[in-house]
Amino acid sequence: MLKVILPVAALVLAGCASGNKTTSTATETTADTQQETAEVVYICTSEHVVGTNFKRRRCRTQEQIDQEREQAQSELSEFQRSTISAPIDN
Repeated sequence: MLKVILPVAALVLAGCASGNKTTSTATETTADTQQETAEVVYICTSEHVVGTNFKRRRCRTQEQIDQEREQAQSELSEFQRSTISAPIDN
């Protein structure tokens, strides 16, 4: 059992000891991402979960809210167009 544990422990320690090699490009990208993240404003709402009395907190950006609204409206209008048909004469 000790013969199995020692090599595994050595691999784990070697993996933890290896440092992250970063380049200037990665650092610049991270800095750009942090600036963009700092400017993002989240709007949080409590929404009911279907089938329960529990509420779930959901945080989204205004852009995400607008995209979801547009998608819902387009799906609704597509559904309404597909269900409307000509009257059937009997």
